[in-house]
Amino acid sequence: MSSSESMDTPPSSNGTTPFLRAPIDPTKTENGIRTILELIDFNACENANHLFCVQALKDGGSIGISHRQLKQAIHSCRNHLIATMSKLQVPEDDSQGKVVKPPPVALLGESNVVLLIHLLALVSIGVPVCSFPNLLRTVQVINVILAGSSTFCAP
Repeated sequence: MSSSESMDTPPSSNGTTPFLRAPIDPTKTENGIRTILELIDFNACENANHLFCVQALKDGGSIGISHRQLKQAIHSCRNHLIATMSKLQVPEDDSQGKVVKPPPVALLGESNVVLLIHLLALVSIGVPVCSFPNLLRTVQVINVILAGSSTFCAP
């Protein structure tokens, strides 16, 4: 990084527009970003073509994912989970109007952007998530973690 570049301002990855920093302030109820999903929405709108990440591929290559593509992937994954996972439970209101959270879902898999997309898709639905980037090593730990949780598999 040259001395003229700032650590606070990432360079434009699309060559035309500068990256716009999000107004993150957990104390503001209006005009401030308080959650990761709000940050993803902001970046998908304001920094759509900027690079979110580069995912390494098994063949040694890589693929760049923009902020717009990240939001689209989360939205598509969310819709797919709702449409195809019959055991997926979502938050519901009880008879007294209180929101009842469903049991958590455990995500097991390799650590990559696909795991992040599934985690954020579930969070966007309101489903609690237990995420494990690498497969757990013992059956005993898996049994303890999954006890009382909703479990399902997706390719």
